Amino acid sequence: MSIKHNFKHVDQSNGLKDFTEILLAKISHLVVKESQWVATYSFASKSPQVSIRVINPHQQFTATAQADTFYEACSSAADKLGKQLWKQKKKLQNHKKFERTKSAQIQKLNEQLEYISWNRASKKAA
Repeated sequence: MSIKHNFKHVDQSNGLKDFTEILLAKISHLVVKESQWVATYSFASKSPQVSIRVINPHQQFTATAQADTFYEACSSAADKLGKQLWKQKKKLQNHKKFERTKSAQIQKLNEQLEYISWNRASKKAA
C-alpha cells in the first residue's frame, strides 16, 4: 500500500499525514490487490475537504468529506471508503451462484435421497 499525499493551498502537516496513514492502514485489509492510495487535502468553500482515492488495476474508489477540521474530514472520508471497500469485498466473496455452492449440492443430494427412500417405502407398503 503506497500512499501519496497532495496538499492544495494548504501547508503540509506531518501529523495529518500520520493520522491519515493510521486510518487507511485499518481499512487496507479490505483491498484485494495491490493498489495506490491518494489523499488530497484542500479547502472547499472555506471549509477543510479531504478526498481519498484507491486505484486498483481494474477499479477505483473515491470518498470525499468536508468538516470543521482536516482530522474530522479525514476520519469521515476513511469511513466512507471503508464502507465501499467492504461492500466490494462481500461481492467478490459471494460471486458464485447458489446452485454451484457446496450447500446447494448437499441440499440437492438430500432431496434425491429422500425421494428414493420414499419410493422404496411406498412400494413395500403396497
